[in-house]
Amino acid sequence: MVLNIAFLALVANTLDLRHSASLAAGALVVGGTAVTIVASFYEHTRSVAPSSVLQTYFLGVILLDVARVRTLWLIEKSPSAAVLSLILGFETLTFGLESLGKTAYLTVDASTEERSGLWERALFFWLLSMLLRGYAATLSLACLPTIDSKLDSRALHGQLFSSWQQSKKPWLSKQASGTKYALLLATLSAYWVQFAAAVVPRLLWTAFKFAQPFLINTTIDWVDAGPSRSSKNTGHGLIAAYGLVYIGLALSQALYWQHTYRFIVMVRGGLISMIFQKTTRINPTDKMRHDPMVLMGTDIEKIALSLRQVHEVWASVIEIALALWLLQRQMGAAFVAPALLTLGVFLFLSTSPHCANFHD
Repeated sequence: MVLNIAFLALVANTLDLRHSASLAAGALVVGGTAVTIVASFYEHTRSVAPSSVLQTYFLGVILLDVARVRTLWLIEKSPSAAVLSLILGFETLTFGLESLGKTAYLTVDASTEERSGLWERALFFWLLSMLLRGYAATLSLACLPTIDSKLDSRALHGQLFSSWQQSKKPWLSKQASGTKYALLLATLSAYWVQFAAAVVPRLLWTAFKFAQPFLINTTIDWVDAGPSRSSKNTGHGLIAAYGLVYIGLALSQALYWQHTYRFIVMVRGGLISMIFQKTTRINPTDKMRHDPMVLMGTDIEKIALSLRQVHEVWASVIEIALALWLLQRQMGAAFVAPALLTLGVFLFLSTSPHCANFHD
């Protein structure tokens, strides 16, 4: 924090750097640093895993400060560039410390997945010990790691049962209860945190995906411009940008699918436990509309299969809009043709009886 305050003072006293936006940004950084100090204390005393929020924050700050440090050193060798370089070093050190595990300090039992931080999950390092063990010997049930407590069937059943009971309250609207969407709404209400956890990685995946055309255009312009003193610095920047985009693509996609499949596991576990509980409490002489084994097997498997694309519904709309915008930039009004073609195919697939029979 001291270095951030010193850098803010240098910016305020340097004519070339002083600007209302730079001063506001410096003040926000100082405030953000104070918040991270408090957040770090509470995260380390109340969580068994490294803080994903703090890791993400420091990684973003480091990436942005790398560009700022490079720009300041290119402009002039000033005290502000040296101070910002020191800040970058401390941020990198803090990021490394925040990424360290807490296994040696834990006083409670926790699974390997629960103890893993953001990057261990994104790179699947928490599975490495099991994979190495399976490579050396035959795996058995005793060799498998303990399941995450959030995926325990009793916990999943409790969440879904509570949400289902709430959906049957008399003060709820008729649209929310008593319709064919009641179970869907109750399930989303029970596991909405895990459902929402995949939204940010999916948006980042889209952002990195659509950053590639801009990178290609910039590279072509750089090659056409020919060699010069400034082109060397631009080339170094393009190398870093390509690394950032493609590493970001891999990490965001890994986190997105991990959160999506965790949500599917939660839904499957909650529904199966609800059906099982209902089956054990009914009168054997009562006639049931559906076979419980079919519900717990085939029907839930169909639900799980369809939930794999649950986030693709809204993400595809965003990606289509971005793709049409990119086409409009390159083609002008002619982009209307592929837009109408896309709309026509969508309407055909959504209304065609042959497609409906295929899905059934």
